[in-house]
Amino acid sequence: MASAIKWTILLLGGIVVGIWYGAKGTEAFTPLSAIVLFASILVFSILVVYAHAIYVLRFSNNPKEVEAYLKKAVRNPFYEAGVDLMNGNIAHAATVARNIKNEQQRIIIMTDIQIEWKNAEAAAQLASRIKHRDTRYVFFAHIALLRSDWKAFETAKSRLKKPAVLFALDANAAFRKGQIEEAKRCGDLAIANAKGLLRYSFMKTLERQQNNPNRESYF
Repeated sequence: MASAIKWTILLLGGIVVGIWYGAKGTEAFTPLSAIVLFASILVFSILVVYAHAIYVLRFSNNPKEVEAYLKKAVRNPFYEAGVDLMNGNIAHAATVARNIKNEQQRIIIMTDIQIEWKNAEAAAQLASRIKHRDTRYVFFAHIALLRSDWKAFETAKSRLKKPAVLFALDANAAFRKGQIEEAKRCGDLAIANAKGLLRYSFMKTLERQQNNPNRESYF
């Protein structure tokens, strides 16, 4: 993202300089109008860059498009650690997490890591510090599954509304209960109802779990 914005600024600078020299000497083009032009185009271009990122991460149905975005975004340690988690590179994700400057992003990644390590107590302590409501309750539901606390699982689930997330949680719960067909049914519905990064993460974690000889979860 930062790279795209950097190149946008450089390109716009070249455009404005070109227009400046082309219009130099005319009454219509003043230093102030050049600044206004540059600022307007810059704001619009940055909005376009962010709009594309939002579309890919939240609304795209194309996993290859999401994967292509993530390959560029891994320069950001938050995304790098997230990709590591999806691919099962937990130890490397833990190392990368130390470089995440945003505290909330770092807590989210570390909570996920503790869940992967089946450390329910540490995960619960971290999850309680997450400010984003839905993210917090998704983790609470996963922690409840680790503890086989079905009442806590249903309580956490009741705070969530997103169908894809609910189906994914039901798939994991069914798998833990040995209800494999139900787990697959819910898992398919989770993927079908998800978009963007969420859909991609379901597909990647499912692929990883299918290759895991000690599999304990559907996703």
